[in-house]
Amino acid sequence: MDSDLKKYFDLAMDDRASHAKQINPGSVATAPWVRMKSQFGCPSYAKGYCCPPHTPTAEQTQATLNCYRRAILFHLELLDSPERGKRYREYLKFLVELEGLMFQDGYYKPFIFLAGPCRQCKKCGALEG
Repeated sequence: MDSDLKKYFDLAMDDRASHAKQINPGSVATAPWVRMKSQFGCPSYAKGYCCPPHTPTAEQTQATLNCYRRAILFHLELLDSPERGKRYREYLKFLVELEGLMFQDGYYKPFIFLAGPCRQCKKCGALEG
C-alpha cells in the first residue's frame, strides 16, 4: 500500500471492509459478456440505474480505468443475517463519504465502482419512472 493511501485503507478497514488492497487498475479485465449475461440472465435487467443498460459498457469502463495508475479494491463480506441490508447501505454511504474525503484531500479523480445491484434507496428512481 502506498503510504499516501494508507489513511483511506485504514478508514475502510476500521470495522467496515472485510478486506482491502491496492491494485493496478490496468489489471482489471472488462468484457462484453458481463453485460450480455445481465441482459439475458438477470430478472432485474434495466430496472435500476446501477444495472445495464444504464451503466457504462465494457469499453467505457476499461477506458475509465485506464485513466488511473492505482486503485484500492475493497471487499465487504455480507453474511446472511437480518442486518445484511443495513450493513451494505452503511458501507455504501461510507464509500461515498470516502470518495468525498479523498477529493477534499487533493485526489481529484476518486471514483467508486460497485459490483452488483445498488441497494441504496428503498425505492429505485428507475423503477419509479
